[in-house]
Amino acid sequence: MSLSRGTGGEKILLPRKKEKLWAEIETHYAGDDQRRWLLLGMLHLHTYCGWNLRMLGLVAGLHKGQVCRLLKEARAELAEQFQVSLPDASANDVDEDDVGE
Repeated sequence: MSLSRGTGGEKILLPRKKEKLWAEIETHYAGDDQRRWLLLGMLHLHTYCGWNLRMLGLVAGLHKGQVCRLLKEARAELAEQFQVSLPDASANDVDEDDVGE
């Protein structure tokens, strides 16, 4: 378990089991906010699955620049909310189309 603090200063235990972790994220971050769930999904796919900005943009109907800004925003919100740092996936920001240009 890891200990974190919410925006109100309350202690939040983040469990190691994925099901409980997502329940805590739902309770303390996303709730019923569709936009925040989209940000979480894009951040996960980018950071842990290697999806590039173009692929995320195609799925979400956004331009690469918009996706990049949203990923930065999601990282900042999560870091502030849970006082953690997230892995940097900037290597995934290079699209196959951009290589060699």
